[in-house]
Amino acid sequence: MRPEYNSYERRCQIISAARPHPTLPDLLNGTSPEPLPFGRITSAPPSPTMGTPSNRSRLHFRDFLIMPVQRVCRYPLLLNQLLSSATTPSPEEHEHPMYPEDSDGDYDTGIDVERALGAMRGVAEDADEARRVKENEIKSATIVERLEPHTALPPPFLKSLGSCRLIGSLDVLHHHPVVAPLVPPVKVKYLAAFLYKGYLILAKVKKGKVYEAKHFLPLEVFELIDITEGEFG
Repeated sequence: MRPEYNSYERRCQIISAARPHPTLPDLLNGTSPEPLPFGRITSAPPSPTMGTPSNRSRLHFRDFLIMPVQRVCRYPLLLNQLLSSATTPSPEEHEHPMYPEDSDGDYDTGIDVERALGAMRGVAEDADEARRVKENEIKSATIVERLEPHTALPPPFLKSLGSCRLIGSLDVLHHHPVVAPLVPPVKVKYLAAFLYKGYLILAKVKKGKVYEAKHFLPLEVFELIDITEGEFG
């Protein structure tokens, strides 16, 4: 977490500890205790023995930031349970329905819950997709930072490729009838593979998480052949 977030969080804890908090009767009656003078709020010292007041929440600023995302994941589970209850009424509900159908006979609690469930599932899927896109952006930026400078792969060109579609590793075998014939012992190199839309970069992983580009090629000028195991054995 950034240092200014910690300072902001600590400041909020001091101010919150100095303010009076309404009780349950206050909330029910629509009243609240009088706030303390501003001078007392700003001069409230931190506790000498505790990092946070003992009667306050131990949640940090980052915990509050993640709460909305956590709730999005919980709503489909809750609505799914409600849907199961709405579609299996008890015998008493058949005899004395709590929510009878309207004059057109169109009212159905199960349909409303099912629509809400579908909407929240869509929200969860959108959140997952947004996270996937963000992670790809971070990984693509990391590749640009770790690749050693190369005249054929300047940073503007790498950024123009867009997000990296797939990151993995490959055992690379270079074969040429004259330059690199298949004569034992055959040398296979372990290279990192970065697949972009229409472009492939193969790099050697060096110490310090640095990538040395070995092969880089537009896929449109190459032919990819799927070779089954043992075909050239």
